[in-house]
Amino acid sequence: GGTIAVQRQDGKWLQVTDQRRPEGGMISFALDITERKKTELALKESERRFRNFAEAGLDWFWETDAEGRYVWFSDSVERIGGATPAWHYGKKRTELAAKSNDLSAEPWKSHLETLERHEPFRDFRYERAGPYGSNWLSVSGTPYFDQAGRFAGYRGSGNEITETVKAENKARAAQELLRS
Repeated sequence: GGTIAVQRQDGKWLQVTDQRRPEGGMISFALDITERKKTELALKESERRFRNFAEAGLDWFWETDAEGRYVWFSDSVERIGGATPAWHYGKKRTELAAKSNDLSAEPWKSHLETLERHEPFRDFRYERAGPYGSNWLSVSGTPYFDQAGRFAGYRGSGNEITETVKAENKARAAQELLRS
């Protein structure tokens, strides 16, 4: 007795349940689960495709809970940003900010207000203090909500932009030198 899923030669899936009878016989029930199996296989392929894209890209992906604490990172964050996914877990973006960030000034003030309103944001730049020194990041995110419509956190992507920021600072310094 028990339940198993089997695929027939014609491609259909059946969930077969066998039950032994007290007199020694057996009763079998079969339920066509072909559509459910197709959905499961499509979901697995979609997840695999997402993971492949996420790992091949120049960005990493992240998720926070409703309090803004990181609960998930794609593995590429370590390759690109220099810190393991686990290093980020339980921390808020404000806790990761390097001391050079003034959290009471723009653009932090505006960013924190956006988060408080549960609105999407794009290309927020800040300097992060990591386990191996600091680096500049650009992050974008969108709020997500649970099935009851309650705010559940943010999901987004990030990119390491330290070399870009250094080049912009050099260009700005050169312009100031020319002006003076």
